[in-house]
Amino acid sequence: MSHFTPSQGRRIRGRVKDMFIIDQPRVHILQVTLLSDEQDRITCGVRYAWHARNKPAEIVASKVMALKIEGKWKLDGEQLKAIQREPSHSDYAVGDAGALPV
Repeated sequence: MSHFTPSQGRRIRGRVKDMFIIDQPRVHILQVTLLSDEQDRITCGVRYAWHARNKPAEIVASKVMALKIEGKWKLDGEQLKAIQREPSHSDYAVGDAGALPV
């Protein structure tokens, strides 16, 4: 939770904790595009592979906001834009996260 702003951390703590305990996901960042850049706030377009145990992989496109707090960037929110579900989930047991279909 140290990667999130305090307010975002409070909003998502329970949901994220359960998600990582139950699903044990692999996350692989595929692309990051800077959309806006201010001194203490940035917004990026992010595309990543999310692969939870026993579930098909998903390619997620989202808009991610971050704030600079005490000299460090902290995630402050995410707006999901699109999710593409892959037809197979067999890659979870073999290979690394980089081997996910894109």
